[in-house]
Amino acid sequence: MQLVLGNRRIACRAIIFDKDGTLVDVTGLLLASARARAKALSSLAGPKAAAAWERAVGVDLAAGRLDRDGPLYLAPRRDEILVAASVLYHLGRPWDSARALAQAAYDQADEMLESPYGGNLLPGIAGMLAELRARGLPAAVATSDRRWRTEASLATLGVASCFAAIVAVDDVANGKPAPDMVIAACEQLGCRPTEAIVVGDSPIDLYMGRAAGVAACIAVTPASTRPTVSTGWPTPSCPRQPPCRSSLLCRALAGQCTSSVAGFSQATSYPWGSTPGVSRPTASATTADE
Repeated sequence: MQLVLGNRRIACRAIIFDKDGTLVDVTGLLLASARARAKALSSLAGPKAAAAWERAVGVDLAAGRLDRDGPLYLAPRRDEILVAASVLYHLGRPWDSARALAQAAYDQADEMLESPYGGNLLPGIAGMLAELRARGLPAAVATSDRRWRTEASLATLGVASCFAAIVAVDDVANGKPAPDMVIAACEQLGCRPTEAIVVGDSPIDLYMGRAAGVAACIAVTPASTRPTVSTGWPTPSCPRQPPCRSSLLCRALAGQCTSSVAGFSQATSYPWGSTPGVSRPTASATTADE
């Protein structure tokens, strides 16, 4: 199969998707996790610790805001626990005690949540994944979430069977933006990284793809209909009405439209060697059988 990006035609044997923010609405998922973690920290260490933790990880629960450049949005759980431990340390607890308490709070928070952990599929994602599967194009998930949560949430959301491979943060030695997840996914899919395309909503997804040497990366920018998510990327200039960027990506990857996705500033390809976030070339995306 080939993916057409602007005037580029890219041979593609597999697509590797980020999960949160690309397939799943990350706002609801992260806010649910943050509320549970803040509640657990408040119970174990007091309200002052919970408030300091919010500031440290980049969330304002009262306003329902997330910092897309913050630890809650970007860091794997194990790194975020260290941030929480640092908060407790600066509030006067010995480091060993702070780490143990942070771990306990996060474990307690996990027990409060049930699959799909506050997340829902973005519009059109289920149909796109089914279409890609019908066309015989293998798909994988590369996520900073843990495997058991990833498997449970994808199953609950009804799309687990659409993925031939899942690589979670606890499956690799190095998480994003290292190339480990892409390399592992390609090994499971039986293709080379140069034959795969990475789709993600964060710079670290694109850096991961670049480091692995994939054929191309597709950046999915934040939906304009979700103003509660702050971003360090340029604000999308798309109209504040449907179709949202996820449905445009779905239609493009599934070959259901030939209109320019980049006309809405919502999908951008980064060829190997270009720099995400510095130059954002326009792109349209369709698929065609090779």
